[in-house]
Amino acid sequence: IVADTGVGIPDDALPRLFERFHRVEGQRSRSFEGSGIGLALVQELVKAHGGTIKVESEIERGTRFKISLPFGVRHLPADQLRSEPARHIRPARAEAFVEEALRWLPEKAPRDEGFADRDAFSAADLPAAHPVDDAEILVADDNADMRDYLAGLLSAHYDVELAADGQAALERATVSPPDVVLTDVMMPRLDGFGLLRALRSNPATVAVPIVMMSARAGEEGVIEGLEAGADDYLVKPFAARELLARVRNSLELDRSRRTQQALQHQRALLDQAQRLANLGSWELQLPSGRILASDEFLRIVGVTADQLNEAGLENAVLQWVHPDDRDLVARAVERAVSDHEPFTYDLRLATSNGERIARIRGEAATEDGRVVALRGSMQDITEQRRMDEALAAAAASREAAAREHLIADQLQRSLLPARDFDPDQLDVSTYYRAGVAGTQVGGDWYDVIRLGAGRTAVVIGDVMGRGVAAAAIMGQLRSATRAFAHLDLPPADVLEQLDGVVRDLGDDQLVTCIYAVYDPYDRSLSFANAGHMPPLLLIDDTCEVVGHAGPPLGSGPVLLRETEIFDLPPGALITLYTDGLVEHRTRDIEEGIGLLADALRFYDGSAPLVPEHLVAQLLPDGPSDDIAILMAKVPTDSPQPLTGATSVESDERAVHSARNFVATTLAAWDVHPELIDDVVLCAGELVTNAILHGNPPIALRLRHSERDVVLQVHDSLNAMPRRIRPREDDEHGRGLQIVRLLASEWGIRPTAAGKSVWCAFSLGGRPPV
Repeated sequence: IVADTGVGIPDDALPRLFERFHRVEGQRSRSFEGSGIGLALVQELVKAHGGTIKVESEIERGTRFKISLPFGVRHLPADQLRSEPARHIRPARAEAFVEEALRWLPEKAPRDEGFADRDAFSAADLPAAHPVDDAEILVADDNADMRDYLAGLLSAHYDVELAADGQAALERATVSPPDVVLTDVMMPRLDGFGLLRALRSNPATVAVPIVMMSARAGEEGVIEGLEAGADDYLVKPFAARELLARVRNSLELDRSRRTQQALQHQRALLDQAQRLANLGSWELQLPSGRILASDEFLRIVGVTADQLNEAGLENAVLQWVHPDDRDLVARAVERAVSDHEPFTYDLRLATSNGERIARIRGEAATEDGRVVALRGSMQDITEQRRMDEALAAAAASREAAAREHLIADQLQRSLLPARDFDPDQLDVSTYYRAGVAGTQVGGDWYDVIRLGAGRTAVVIGDVMGRGVAAAAIMGQLRSATRAFAHLDLPPADVLEQLDGVVRDLGDDQLVTCIYAVYDPYDRSLSFANAGHMPPLLLIDDTCEVVGHAGPPLGSGPVLLRETEIFDLPPGALITLYTDGLVEHRTRDIEEGIGLLADALRFYDGSAPLVPEHLVAQLLPDGPSDDIAILMAKVPTDSPQPLTGATSVESDERAVHSARNFVATTLAAWDVHPELIDDVVLCAGELVTNAILHGNPPIALRLRHSERDVVLQVHDSLNAMPRRIRPREDDEHGRGLQIVRLLASEWGIRPTAAGKSVWCAFSLGGRPPV
């Protein structure tokens, strides 16, 4: 009975405990050493003596083995009994194994009597190995004695690194790949096969030779190791000479493989160089007429090596050289043979890829003063000739291009808006620059449009393409945008109407665009984005992307979402731009947008808007594409407009209350009395129309700026009123006529909740009636 107080063995592992090479997974123990055959050997010995072995175990309490062996020999088969003592038989290979085993003993340990007269075994007794470039051997084995033994054998010839298990060996090999890995199969944490798979899956160690060692003998174990990808397989126990021979062979094979790979790589580089230069090499052997040629030569001519050799020089000239150039070849060969002079000429080739132009260079190769071969090169210069012709054509059309540039320049200047706009309660600065040297024409554009009632529309867009055509399309879109803007449609509706215009221009036309409207009454910004660069909104020191981008115009019927931002503080800055500002060959667009946002964060709200500074900061080497920038800021240095609002009940008595609210509010704002009378009269007419022809709720708004007084009446009916022309005997229909005559400008626009009728009164004086 053998018992311990160890960690115990799980019940599900007990049935396989005596299997060869089986180990209990996940168990803690003092040592993982061993080959996994000990208990299997014990069981076989016990059974050979007719005994039994049993095991009992309890987790965290220990394990108990019980062996029973019967007395006598009656229970044993007769053929397994020996009547005489066995003679001492020493197998042929036993001596080598005993020599190695003796080496494991302490230096003064007694030797086996059969070897008592021999000197101590050492690695120096082995035949000399030939290190390959100071090779490094990584040994992975969980048995300390085996590691020491292998290190003693190998260290006399190689640099040896030791690892106690597969995981440690993998970490070591990953940091610095060795020249050979010598690994045991059965190891903790990561066994030999796991180490093999990990090394083969890593590009840095995939080619490292791996020699596996195992006590698992027989053909099956060897085949399993080799099929797993090992370069060699050793069965324990093994002779030292065999180990060193296997390691040396693995190194030599690896060196041969690397040398072959280097030669193949050099040949591939040479072939690549010839291919990139369209330059092939050739040799004409005299007097056999056989032609040897490189792969690039064969590719240029469009033949195989067999076809070239079968043809010979004369037939090759007849088959692949243009008839007018055949005499040229004959004369060059004749002069080279007779005068030993190098030659260079151009000829036309009839190849499978059509007619090509080749430049032939060659010289004579002599032996004992006699020409034995001609060697040289052939370069395909077809594209070079075409390029020369193209350059000549370009030079001939240079004058026409200059005239076209003059026309394009004048067109571009006429299409971009003038920079003298002065929107109400909004500071705007713009920038445009063509990215291609020598032209100012591109598809990038911007515009600033006064909508009335103090509101301002800002637009930026990018037409796919360049040149006069892109500029012409941009001009059409700018005109169409202004037309739709004066209809006072919401931003998404303007872009959806513009999408129809783009699709009418052609199926392959795409345009990105942002249309935004700023209302100083509530300092609100509403916009829609059709596939354009996202706007950046700067408030204090926070700069972020805002809004949602829909599909670009021209990609099909689009449905766009609107973004609304209210109560923008003074100094708030919205920046619109095209992709030329943030796109660069060294970075992606997202990184460019981030850099733009960082640049805007350093903007001092009190300083003037200078878009040129952004271009210089983001593109110090200049742009490679068109750039358009539009920056709009809520002013900080001008008085904020005065605003007032009241709700209106849906009855005619509310007209009087609305008129009183307007008169009282304007008087408190020190508005001229004559202007107050005009505004009050128009307010009465608009409120009356809203009550009679609109739907509640009804709201009246007033805004007083340095420039004008704006009156707005909102209701929830979507139908737009129209101005009629009443006759002299009509009692109704004069309200909008009165508004048109008294106000400096007026209009009707749809809102999210219905509609708004507005009119503005200039503080510079009443318009003539």
